[in-house]
Amino acid sequence: MKTIIDYQNDEREKVLLDVRDKQEFEKETYPGARNWYWEELIKVLEETPEEFTQQFDKSVPIYLLCYTGLHSDDLADILEEMGYEVYSLYGGWGAYMKCKFENYVKEAQAENELSGEERVKEIERSIVKKFRKPIWRKFTQALNEYDLIQDGDKIAVCISGGKDSMLMAKLFQELKRHGKNNFELVFLVMNPGYNDINYQVILNNAKILDIPITVFKSEIFDTVADIEESPCYLCARMRRGYLYSHAKELGCNNFVLFSNTPPVQYTYNGKGFSARGGLSNLKPEHYGDFAGYMADVAARYTGEGYHISHISPVNEPQYNWDSGQEGSGWTNDEVAALARELDMSLDDRGLSTDILLGESGDWEYLYKVKGDANRSNIFSAFFTPGSSAYVGDLAHVKNLICGHSYWTDGTWDGMRNVRKQVAQAAGQYNLDVWQSEWSMLGDNYSSSEFVGYEQASEMDIAFYMSKVIHNDLTVAGVSSWSYWTSMDVSRWGHKNRFLLISLVPAGGEYGDIEQEGSYQATATLWVLGNYSRFIRPGYRRIALDLNESRTFFGSAWLSPEGDKVVAVYTNMSDKAVRLGETHVGWSNEAKSIATYTTTGSKNLVEGTVAAGKQVILEAKSVTTVVYSLK
Repeated sequence: MKTIIDYQNDEREKVLLDVRDKQEFEKETYPGARNWYWEELIKVLEETPEEFTQQFDKSVPIYLLCYTGLHSDDLADILEEMGYEVYSLYGGWGAYMKCKFENYVKEAQAENELSGEERVKEIERSIVKKFRKPIWRKFTQALNEYDLIQDGDKIAVCISGGKDSMLMAKLFQELKRHGKNNFELVFLVMNPGYNDINYQVILNNAKILDIPITVFKSEIFDTVADIEESPCYLCARMRRGYLYSHAKELGCNNFVLFSNTPPVQYTYNGKGFSARGGLSNLKPEHYGDFAGYMADVAARYTGEGYHISHISPVNEPQYNWDSGQEGSGWTNDEVAALARELDMSLDDRGLSTDILLGESGDWEYLYKVKGDANRSNIFSAFFTPGSSAYVGDLAHVKNLICGHSYWTDGTWDGMRNVRKQVAQAAGQYNLDVWQSEWSMLGDNYSSSEFVGYEQASEMDIAFYMSKVIHNDLTVAGVSSWSYWTSMDVSRWGHKNRFLLISLVPAGGEYGDIEQEGSYQATATLWVLGNYSRFIRPGYRRIALDLNESRTFFGSAWLSPEGDKVVAVYTNMSDKAVRLGETHVGWSNEAKSIATYTTTGSKNLVEGTVAAGKQVILEAKSVTTVVYSLK
């Protein structure tokens, strides 16, 4: 094993073989390096080694460069057995970039004869001057547009050590120095057990950039080191927990606790998945234990200042969850029995937290018998007095139920029919309904209404989501809508079916998620924003009459103060639509009109409509129109 400095000091003829994937290699590599992706190279060395030996002379030393040094170590062992003088570069690409950055700083300081303090000032000036348009202006516009900073806020910038968080820290420093100064600022670094080299890099960069970091330590890496199954998942959860505790001071304390499965010590098979078909995997003697466990978690966080509004104890009980994914089937009676135990446990701990029931696999399970009668017709089972599963008399169960929008979204007419029945049945029992999970999971979409996954663009998928949101809000009458999931790696051609933000590891979509990478907001995020950014809690729907169809539809909403009307339109046609509006019952006409448009090339782009002019909805767009009333 050698360092990048050793390679630079080796004056012999030598080969540097970059074994990262081609995309990353072409983006940037060490000058003069050759490329051979490590997975392909291992296959060649195992199956046709002559293909390698014909290209590389054994008298010439080979240096191997990968992301971290891990893959290059394995390759070095193989090549050494073949008789090559070979070295794995310690720390891989990260070590090279660290070396390159340090050299850059030294050279820049020497060239400009700048002190450390002067260098920081130059960096800070470049943010507001050289990078004013691409970075600084967009940063300040976002703060102003979304009103992200309130008087007296204490903002914690959580620094991982990467370029994004470091730049964010400098942006907030500049804002406080030259712009708004109505907030406090702290820079947090959690050290979960970094090795000395990585930890020192963070400290050095913070010092170079004059960022006064506060470091708090945890033993997360040590805790998960011996976990064989999903250590990365556990590590990520623990790191989030530590960050939550430090972010609580910002007022981010409104949470719903959600459970997929009872703890394994309470289950029949000692697993998080089930082998009991339509019956619960929770042993009868442990209902109280599981309820107590959930209440204890809620009490713990409530005691720390978090507002735990709900606990959702059971997920999609209509499915058996026997394939290895965590979950369990539950009958209505079993869910009710757990709810009663949880209600008592919450009372015992003096908590105001409510119980959120439902989480049905699709809407139809809520209002009719579908498949297993013991696991469907949930409205009736839970809220009919005298039913064996009646829970309407529990103190912590309000007139609220939630369900998922999967599998009932194949056609425009079909989804509207199902949601009409949801609304009618919910009204019969005087229930508020939340939509708590949807992504484009189904495979039953009409070919006349959706082009198919293979041909679909990101915007096609986002348009379909807009159909579901619109019909859930306006036909089913839901008062909350949730998407699954916020971010993930898009693999197997899934595009943005299951995510809002696409994560791309440095090694490509099949690379190591722990390594440096990139991310990209997708069309589903922006179209969701057309609704969620503007239809805020407390807004109520008002009448919007238009010639609605599966390719053109909209809804309108009034703010609690009566000073704003928000309308969201989806125009899937190839032609722009000019709105001819008549406002009935408005107390005042609009003093200003703003539009926010999402298309295949626009992401919530803001526009204004001059007085007396008509609103124009672009072709293939989702547009939010905000009327500010006089």
